[in-house]
Amino acid sequence: MKRLISSFLFFVMLLSFAELMAQPSPPILISPPNGATNVSLFPTFDWSDVSGATSYRIQVFQGANTVLDVSNITQSQYSVISAVLTGNTNYYWRVNATGPSGTSGWSAQWTFTTVVAAPPIPVLSAPANGSTGVSLTPVLSWNSSPGATQYRVQVSTTSNFTSTVVDVSGLANTGYVIQSGVLSNGVQYFWRVNASNTGGTSDWSTVWNFTTIVAPPPAPTLISPLNGATNVTVTPTLDWSDVSGATGYNVQVALNSSFTALVYDESVTTSQVTLPSGTLSGQTLYYWRVAAVNAGGQGNYTTPWSFTTIVAPPAAPFLAAPPNNATGVSRTPTLDWNDVPTATSYRVQVSTNPSFTTTVVNIVTGSSSSYTVPFGVLNYNTLYYWRVNASNAGGTGQWSAVWNFTTVIQAPPAPTLIAPPNGSTGQSLTPLLDWSDVTGANAYRVQISTSSFFNTTVLDVNNVAQSEFNVPSGILTGNTQYYWRVAGINSGGQGLYSSTWSFTTQNTFFLNLKVYLEGFWNGTKQVKDTVRVYLANPTSPFTLKDSSAAFLDSTGSALISLGKAPNGNYYIVVKHRNHLETWSSTAPSFATGSTSNYDFTTAATKAYGSNMKQVGSVWVLYGGDGNADGFVNPDDYILFRQQFGRDGYKGSDYNGDGFVDGYDLPIIYSNFGKSYARPF
Repeated sequence: MKRLISSFLFFVMLLSFAELMAQPSPPILISPPNGATNVSLFPTFDWSDVSGATSYRIQVFQGANTVLDVSNITQSQYSVISAVLTGNTNYYWRVNATGPSGTSGWSAQWTFTTVVAAPPIPVLSAPANGSTGVSLTPVLSWNSSPGATQYRVQVSTTSNFTSTVVDVSGLANTGYVIQSGVLSNGVQYFWRVNASNTGGTSDWSTVWNFTTIVAPPPAPTLISPLNGATNVTVTPTLDWSDVSGATGYNVQVALNSSFTALVYDESVTTSQVTLPSGTLSGQTLYYWRVAAVNAGGQGNYTTPWSFTTIVAPPAAPFLAAPPNNATGVSRTPTLDWNDVPTATSYRVQVSTNPSFTTTVVNIVTGSSSSYTVPFGVLNYNTLYYWRVNASNAGGTGQWSAVWNFTTVIQAPPAPTLIAPPNGSTGQSLTPLLDWSDVTGANAYRVQISTSSFFNTTVLDVNNVAQSEFNVPSGILTGNTQYYWRVAGINSGGQGLYSSTWSFTTQNTFFLNLKVYLEGFWNGTKQVKDTVRVYLANPTSPFTLKDSSAAFLDSTGSALISLGKAPNGNYYIVVKHRNHLETWSSTAPSFATGSTSNYDFTTAATKAYGSNMKQVGSVWVLYGGDGNADGFVNPDDYILFRQQFGRDGYKGSDYNGDGFVDGYDLPIIYSNFGKSYARPF
């Protein structure tokens, strides 16, 4: 059994050895030689024939990357026909053989380095193909050609480059600046570039062309103002000849012939220019010159000419009055502005629109720097715009700034008188004058005179707020004919007077009264206020026969006219809004045309029942009767609390300062329980 197994194993080993011995041997590499350089990019690889081989496999590597792997090659060489190799690159290659009995191991691995390749054709970039207006010293540029070490550029006036104006090689950069003097104006040029390295030279690039800029134009010929001209306006029109091919002109005006002190340096498109106002000064020597311009640049300047200006037009005036945006302006305003040096006359314009397309005033005022608008030119309550310019021998200056004003509204129409009736008699010396309300009036003026012509007046009041007026005591006298009239007033002024009416006063007499009010009298003067004064019969039932309002001045005095009571003796009764009613202790005599005097302040006995309070050396009426019921009691305190903190003409303002506050309270406390004293 052991013999049988051993025989079998020996047989297997013999078969394996026979098979191993039948495999092809690895090929022997021939070409390119190991370490070869400058190998073509399309080489033929060659190796030895291998006995028994039916095909071969070749592999080419660049580092770890396989760039070629071809099998089933039937010959012992292989030619590269596709662009798989790159120039100046190190490669490794090997081959194995395959026969019926199997594939050999790989050959030895050889290396080679490819030849350096000629660079690709450059691509032009600038100037763009077909460009015009190109500088005479352009920068020719193109894209970098991979592997190139130098470039050659050619420029020619012909597209086949039979002759050249530029032919420069050995350029290391991708650009070339053509030097001044090589190219001419207005010429079409063709250009091209090739690239070179140790591997060779590329073909020429595509041919591009450009046309150079045209030549600058020649200098114009100056025309006017004539050289050396005098008395030239300060806004002259400079004129010169047209230059063929020029697209514009550069104009310079200077204070010196070297043109280092320029006053004007502008470009224009026509062969003349009018210098703007404000550029030149009067009576000054100026130099000017012009150069023509086109796409080729600026040509030479003309020879400078000179001229001397006339006196300059005056500057624009500054408006003074009425102030800008003024309102309530008279319809005959005086328009005023500053005097302008060298001005000999002014023009003033007034319009209802700021563009002055139409005017209501357009007048030359001569040398005067003000103008009063005549009556009838301007309307009421209208917005007007105005401006002024000045002139002299040198011309007319600029308009001033535009200001505006609004005229006053129309004064109100005349009122219609109502009472007292025209021609009435027996009127009180303090009559109530009444008239119709006037729309738009915010006050009235009332005049009373003994003359129908109002040559003199006994009363002239212009701040009456309502359409009635109570003539104060002391103005009129008894048994006298008076004339009166009224005019309405608003921001537009005083309107026309009403028709004139008359009335005749009744026979009357006067009372010169003096009385102090507690709290209102501070020891030196009294707060002015109104009281009501009555005359009462001296016997029961003590009927009130006459009364008048009286305005106590700072001394506590008032002159009162009374005209209803007949001559006789009467008690004097004084009533105030927050003081106890007080009667005189006696009944003085009153007679027509005469004046009776009564002074409550000198003694307590001047009041009936001595019902007054002493303050210092004088006597005053008791304060604290806020509701005027004749008693100082809790009702007055309640009213005080209700009015506390308020201001104005209040019953609880016991000291007359216009406020109801803590300073008023002591007067109530000190007089609590007091009441009036009468003879009944």
